[in-house]
Amino acid sequence: MAATFNLDGDVIDDLLYFARAGETADLREALAAAASSSAGSTSEQEVLTAAFNEQGNGLLHYSCANGHFSTVEYLLPLHSLELLLRPNQAGSTPLHWAALNGNLDIVKALTARIEEASSTADAASLVKKIKADQRAREAERKRSKQQTTGESSSESKSEGNGAEAAGPATAEQVQREEDEEDHRPLWDCRNAAGRGPMSEAQLAEKENVVQFLLEHSLAGAPPAPTDEEVADRDSESANTSKVAADAGSQGSAPTKEASPSDPSARSSEGAEADAAALARSVDKVQLR
Repeated sequence: MAATFNLDGDVIDDLLYFARAGETADLREALAAAASSSAGSTSEQEVLTAAFNEQGNGLLHYSCANGHFSTVEYLLPLHSLELLLRPNQAGSTPLHWAALNGNLDIVKALTARIEEASSTADAASLVKKIKADQRAREAERKRSKQQTTGESSSESKSEGNGAEAAGPATAEQVQREEDEEDHRPLWDCRNAAGRGPMSEAQLAEKENVVQFLLEHSLAGAPPAPTDEEVADRDSESANTSKVAADAGSQGSAPTKEASPSDPSARSSEGAEADAAALARSVDKVQLR
């Protein structure tokens, strides 16, 4: 979403600092001053639209990450639905950060505000647009990942390891993923690491946040599966088909083995890699 005007860099720095530090009174004053000093008639909402740094982080990203509930409470009514769900360059929304750091009260306030804003009578077209944007980002992430995986597999194969690149997704897999995306809660979007807010909380062992988001999503659609869960599920399906085919040729009944799909069953090596990737995307400032 493009800003309608440009803010001075020092003004943006001040606004972001107040949000990071949880200095709500100073933030309120600075936001009002920025709106009044701009040429023409400018609202505080328009200032918020422009108050993002080079990493794509805004006031809500920082206040949610650092657990400043009073600041978040002040900012939420000023944020449009698009701003509430605006991802940074790493694809993380304010809810990703709040969930990752275990800020349960903020997670509850954010999901409630997102659902309130998306359920108004005139929000249908905007929700459709946001969903389309989320699908486009997710499709691009998958294409990029598949390309990287293919290049890596080709290199391994050329070195004599005999590795084979994963084949393209089947029509059934594509349809299943599209159905999941269509019925997924609006707040349950993936970042560049392939994780939704609940997966980030799971990775950080913030069980109270995981429990809330899980129970909350049960009222609608299940949360977005992680890449590891999708891979496990597809692998299980492929293995089951292979076992069935082998059994059919041998005249015996197949025996199906369960494949772990719970996020807690993921390998520690993969979790650490994803955690490192996310940590590189977080631009938090250490406060005294």
